[in-house]
Formats: sequence, structure tokens, C-alpha cells
Amino acid sequence: MGALYAIGNASIVLTFPNVSQSFSSGFSLIQFAGPGNNFVGSAFRLATKSVSPVTITFGVASKQCTKQLRGLYFNSQRGKRLWPLDQDTLALLKLQNPIYNSLEVTG
Repeated sequence: MGALYAIGNASIVLTFPNVSQSFSSGFSLIQFAGPGNNFVGSAFRLATKSVSPVTITFGVASKQCTKQLRGLYFNSQRGKRLWPLDQDTLALLKLQNPIYNSLEVTG
């Protein structure tokens, strides 16, 4: 599968081997609204990956997670690059464009 990513005069064609889903089935618009934030981004989700159970705590609430999100995120306020949601997607981006070589995914 390939995806065309274009902003202004820059364009990058990304190729994701072994991905057979359609672009429209994984694409979402996301609105971030909160103190100091109110903007829209977009994401392209790949199939989730099963992981060992991890408990994530936020405030007084906690949630046990067994799936990892995978894919790409874009928000024009964050610059003209795509942001990976996982280590595997970052590795694909690094193979295709050197601008991602200094990027790291943590957590």
C-alpha cells in the first residue's frame, strides 16, 4: 500500500509493505480540545498489535491495555512531518526518508 503525503510544495510517497487495508478504512480526524489546545489532527491507523497487559494510570483512574496503537499522526501545528504512533511505523519512516532518523518513540 502507498500513501501520498503532501503539504505545500513538499510531497512524499510512503510505501507500507504487507498492509492491505484501504486508506479510508484507517483514516480519522481528531480534535484536541482542552486548556490551551483546540486544534485538529489526522491519523492513519494500522492494525493494532497485541502486547503483554500494561496498566496505564491517569489521575485516579487506571486502565489495563492489551493492544498497542500503530500508524501515523499529522497535525500542521507540529510541523511538516508525519509522526509515528509506534516503533514499527517509525522504522518504516526511517527507511523511506532521512528526516526521521533523529526521531524516537518512547513510552
